[in-house]
Amino acid sequence: ILRQKYEEAINHPDIVALSIATRPDCLGDDVLRLLNEMNKIKPVFVELGLQTIHQKSAKYIRRGYDLSVYNKAVRNTLTSTVSIDGKARDAYPKDR
Repeated sequence: ILRQKYEEAINHPDIVALSIATRPDCLGDDVLRLLNEMNKIKPVFVELGLQTIHQKSAKYIRRGYDLSVYNKAVRNTLTSTVSIDGKARDAYPKDR
């Protein structure tokens, strides 16, 4: 289903790039391969949400994945042809 949606978007004449925001635990090798293919057609950007590096806060907000999952997704994306961006929140109550 991702291939169909991404191809539809990236092949539209008014679209200049594909920008995707996703969780790092949803960015498996199969998705990265697909994004690399799409990047041959038009630029692809991936934004990974980190929210926090603190385990207490991750549990508090029910993030659902460990920091190692984020780190792996970043490493895998950096070795691909896709551009990467990240976002993190400044502080959660459990960070203090």
